[in-house]
Amino acid sequence: MILTFGFLHGVEFGGSAAGRELILDDRVHDGDMQLTARIWPEDDGFVAECVELKVVSEGDSEEAALSNLREAVEGFLECADPSEVRERMHAGTRVRTFDVAV
Repeated sequence: MILTFGFLHGVEFGGSAAGRELILDDRVHDGDMQLTARIWPEDDGFVAECVELKVVSEGDSEEAALSNLREAVEGFLECADPSEVRERMHAGTRVRTFDVAV
């Protein structure tokens, strides 16, 4: 299952402390970002992965896993070096399905 979610990233990567912005390529993100969560059942719960940032979390339900992932991504963005975020984040990432002969 693939879901998209938005969140307030709260990252201050430069400029004044009053503004919150994340610069990826030539685009400035200020406020909410939309990222992709891949969620799957595992053992007695669910695992959620942020596809763009390669951050993973888990929870007892899909909603709990997604909520925990949102918190993990926010924590990552607050602490990560901007160059690491840019390296992990590929502008224009797309999630597509395709068929394979079996």
